[in-house]
Amino acid sequence: MEKLNVFIKVGLQSLVFTLLTFVSNAQATPINIDGNLADWSQSDRIDTTPVVNYELYGRYENNSYKLAIHKASGTIGSNSTIWFDTDKNSSSGHLIWGFAAGAEYNINISSDGKPYLYTGSSGQTLVSGPLAHSIVSDGGSGSNMEVLIPESLLSSPTEIHIFMDINDAEFLPQSYFPSSNSYTLTNSEGGIALDGNLSDWNTEDRIETAVTSVSGYELYGRYENGQYKLAINNITGSISTGTTLWLDTDQNKSTGYKIWGSTGGHEFNVNISTDGKPYLYTNADGQTLISSLDYFIGGSASSGQILELAIPETLLNTPTSDGIDILADINNSAFLPSDYSKRYTLNKTPISQIGKIKIDGKKLDWDADDRLDLNNVISNAEL
Repeated sequence: MEKLNVFIKVGLQSLVFTLLTFVSNAQATPINIDGNLADWSQSDRIDTTPVVNYELYGRYENNSYKLAIHKASGTIGSNSTIWFDTDKNSSSGHLIWGFAAGAEYNINISSDGKPYLYTGSSGQTLVSGPLAHSIVSDGGSGSNMEVLIPESLLSSPTEIHIFMDINDAEFLPQSYFPSSNSYTLTNSEGGIALDGNLSDWNTEDRIETAVTSVSGYELYGRYENGQYKLAINNITGSISTGTTLWLDTDQNKSTGYKIWGSTGGHEFNVNISTDGKPYLYTNADGQTLISSLDYFIGGSASSGQILELAIPETLLNTPTSDGIDILADINNSAFLPSDYSKRYTLNKTPISQIGKIKIDGKKLDWDADDRLDLNNVISNAEL
């Protein structure tokens, strides 16, 4: 007979049940490339640190990256350039002034007043164009520019980092160095951008419970657009070489690699290599390379360090269960959770939570203090 586990969370005088309510977000108004910026919203702003006289907007929509520039005073003319770092590697691609950005592509407004897509230096090697665009007066003393770039022309990146110069005279952002100053546009249509800014994660994305949380760390996870996305915030320290995320993708401890020969069963692991970048492996940590990953590593969230990464489910052989189980060690010194007999779970389907208890059919976040039957234990049952 199979053991039956029944988990009930009881208040002082009430029994609490959870209703799972699914709320659909209102769909944003589609962007028309017509020079009218009324269909852009503040949530489309990509300039978290605005430059005086400018507003910058971006959205991924219908397999295209769309951008808008509002210059409050003056024109947007020939030799204005928009630089795209599409592999998030500032050491590859064209280096502006020999050291900045690492841009695989650029849009340059040619002498005919139209934007074209190029590789190399500004306006060097034509890829396509003119692109769908509108460059018009804003009805006052300023200008609006909108442009659409099909993602296929950029080799379908999941995220682009953007630098701009207007009329070869004004630079957005005002400093191109370090590369983290760039504007970021992700193709997740309102989802998680891998940019070190945790504001796009919700409290519902936290994958720790009261039982598995570790002081000084925050862990987030979300499944979106066929990818498992994870974030770790080491609030006061670094995240560096030797850091490992262990992934049990079939949620079966008897299969896969066992840490220390005895713990868990992990089909894959993400390990930060000696080059400071995370890669996906099988077997032991950093043993058999599968693929590089999209990621961000950098400060701050209160002077600590943040790791964000995305793992396409296809690289994990598209797990058939609703969730994957995760263990982590940071810099080979801090273990999350502290007790590896427990684990974090990232589910495709959002999980409701009451207090410390996630309503997920598992008892990992229940402890002995929650037992109701200690004075009347029945064989093969726990309450």
